[in-house]
Amino acid sequence: MRIISGTVRAEDIGCNRRRLLAPYSCIIDGSLYVIPRGYEWNGASLPRFAWSLHGHPYDDIHREPGLWHDAAHDGLFRRQGVTRE
Repeated sequence: MRIISGTVRAEDIGCNRRRLLAPYSCIIDGSLYVIPRGYEWNGASLPRFAWSLHGHPYDDIHREPGLWHDAAHDGLFRRQGVTRE
């Protein structure tokens, strides 16, 4: 994976949700994947008891994986053959 956009730029919009302030993109195996500005997601799916071991769902280490997971789960990359399965 080659990240094109740099860091995830997002704002907290309440109710444990974030909104992208700029598009976020990467290239994987020659295909470009873009998450559009304004996309909203809820961070990594970590149970609260695991926060003390792994960190908060919006910590830097979880921000990007949670964003990509939610975008794929919401069908943003369906045209490129990425499905929930």
